[in-house]
Amino acid sequence: KVNTLSFSKVGATKMLCMGPLGEVEKSFFLLLKEEQTVSISSATLTLNALSGRVTFVAEPKAVK
Repeated sequence: KVNTLSFSKVGATKMLCMGPLGEVEKSFFLLLKEEQTVSISSATLTLNALSGRVTFVAEPKAVK
């Protein structure tokens, strides 16, 4: 399929996130279990699945 992505095995630390951050983590890993469609626009990568969407935005590294 064009513009699709799937993961067969996903690893994570055994440290549990609590509260709102834990809910985000849970939703993210749920999304990774599904097949996603991928879209890229400029510096933005978006993964869309039946359970939701996650968007990554690249930011320039600060020069020291």
